[in-house]
Amino acid sequence: MREQWRAGRRHYAVWALPVVAPAALERAALVQQVLAGDIQVQPLEQAHITLWVGGFVDGDGTRNDDLDGETRAAIQGRIQAWGQPIPVEIGGVSSFLSCPFLEARALGSELHVLREEIESIHPKEIRFSEYVPHLTLGVYSANEATGPLIERLLPYRDLPPIRLQLQAREARVDAQTGRLSWL
Repeated sequence: MREQWRAGRRHYAVWALPVVAPAALERAALVQQVLAGDIQVQPLEQAHITLWVGGFVDGDGTRNDDLDGETRAAIQGRIQAWGQPIPVEIGGVSSFLSCPFLEARALGSELHVLREEIESIHPKEIRFSEYVPHLTLGVYSANEATGPLIERLLPYRDLPPIRLQLQAREARVDAQTGRLSWL
């Protein structure tokens, strides 16, 4: 299935808010340790809150999830012109069906305004559900039932917020390995 989706393409562009604050990374590491062996861990040097998923940069432009160079440059130009930090709050743990994450909440309108501005440039974000800001901790192992794992996470559900000021950056994701590299 993944091979079909990639269709020979390998790298896609994302814009994200890198999370480098020690308090947030320590929280992420703690929850990753609680789930050790049950998740494929997201490396902490890749910790981020996704802002926008742009598309494949190495496609031939014929697929709806290819991102052409002109659009990529326009998005990057808008991010650079934005310049101001985006205030967010990192909270407790929660989960999608596929992965545990730390909740992230916008403290002002900046995150949503910047997403709207990017959407005006590129309305075809690669997204299959509603946008939920979050910091992914890893991906559940394919054969694990998530119910017992969720119970282990309950003590980490309601944690005091960690307030951060984050800057948007462009990155590439290797669709084969899932590895994120900052540009």
